Amino acid sequence: MDNPQVKGNENNKNGAKSSKRKAEVPHNSTKRKKTVPLQSEDNKVISLLQLNPTERDIAIRRLLERYHSSDIPKNVLEEAIDCTALGKSSRHEVIGRMCHKFLVVLDLFLDSGNSTEKAMTKNSESVLSQIDMSTRAYERKLDDFIHKLWPSVTIEAMPKAVIKLCRILIGAQSITRDYCKAAMVSNAVLGPLRSDFRSWESLRRRFHITRREVGSKKKSARITDLGDLRLVQAAIGYSFRNERLLEDALCQLPKDASLQGRSCQRLEYLGDALLDIFVIEHWADTFPEIGGPKLLQLHGASTNRSVFSAASVNLCLEYHMHYNDPIKKIQVNKMVEDLVVAKWQEKLSDSRAPYWPAVEIRNKIFCNVYESLIGAVFADSDLDLDVTRQVFQRTLRPILVEYLEPQFRERN
Repeated sequence: MDNPQVKGNENNKNGAKSSKRKAEVPHNSTKRKKTVPLQSEDNKVISLLQLNPTERDIAIRRLLERYHSSDIPKNVLEEAIDCTALGKSSRHEVIGRMCHKFLVVLDLFLDSGNSTEKAMTKNSESVLSQIDMSTRAYERKLDDFIHKLWPSVTIEAMPKAVIKLCRILIGAQSITRDYCKAAMVSNAVLGPLRSDFRSWESLRRRFHITRREVGSKKKSARITDLGDLRLVQAAIGYSFRNERLLEDALCQLPKDASLQGRSCQRLEYLGDALLDIFVIEHWADTFPEIGGPKLLQLHGASTNRSVFSAASVNLCLEYHMHYNDPIKKIQVNKMVEDLVVAKWQEKLSDSRAPYWPAVEIRNKIFCNVYESLIGAVFADSDLDLDVTRQVFQRTLRPILVEYLEPQFRERN
């Protein structure tokens, strides 16, 4: 016969275990309720997406109609939304992020009130901050679409989700490189830009008239120690109609200093935003199959001091820069001497390695002067994106194709 005392002990133990399990249930259930924003499991999210496809399709159509996005192919937007729902960064979101930054910087550049780089930086940081962006998106009722498109988004994740949706809309519109339509979408989802982007040609004409009026009122002396500027224009394949803009780009002065009103700061800020969109366009066309994270990784590897300094040195811009800081002048002259030696050594060697990583040229001045040059071409051509893109393709694209693209293909 079984000992009842032993049975009782076993029952007590089993009861204790079951009570422990019961006690653990609330603890585990609270853990399950905490979901990572936009990072749910693929199967769970897919089932939610398929829960009510009709309602989702209606939401996408209304989204396109309400925010001036009717030109965006519905399948492109669906792909970007599904990619984000699976916890991945969409390539359209990355493209939209760069496009929105460019539109904001260009709008500030065209605004006469933002006459200095400091004012442009301050205002753009405010406009591009996540708090301001989410606030403006809430005002335009974009949060109405979030739970219909991404059912698993929590309340805490709602601000970031709204910003993601805004960037996806801008990016999906800008893949056609019609930045006027992208500006209209940006206006609809994130608030008004001061400039009228309804027609790029009319925008260019107004800029040309304004620049001519300002230029007639503001006269400045020529900078005589810049060397032969025709060499710079031949190297980049563009002839300036107004060489004062080229001089401004080559005038590398501290932010708190100026030379008879000449400074490259505003051109540098504009050039940085232009290079962002040109680089992202290049990689998106070269690798149409990669997702947002790798596209962002390629963009970061292509828009740093080392790469821009290499482009500057390839154009020999170090012989044409002007700076009034004697210490910087000595430093740059020493770097120029090292570069001459590196180029000479490269000619003697059989190595195919580029000469530009052989010496440390990640100098901020070399980087800034290239950004300023791109901004100057854009301003001199009356905001002609095609002309400026050609200068980018002639000066920076060869570096991306020859050195960065093979490295990316090897690793992926």
